[in-house]
Amino acid sequence: MFFHFIIHTILQTLFGVDITAYQVKSSQGVFRRVAAYFGTIESHGHGSLHLHMLLWLRHAPPSHEIEALLKTEDF
Repeated sequence: MFFHFIIHTILQTLFGVDITAYQVKSSQGVFRRVAAYFGTIESHGHGSLHLHMLLWLRHAPPSHEIEALLKTEDF
């Protein structure tokens, strides 16, 4: 139950994703607005849970543009 609370709080506070029983709403978060996300929970051999998550951001530049920006000195 505590793990669920922590993940829900992180999604809501940092990413602006509010999850209810019937819908998911997105608002402004740290990285602007989230368009979609996917996550899966795993446990280690001794039972501790951890989350792998992928976030898609609205209006984010495409990967080739990000790669070009990373090669510039100003970025």
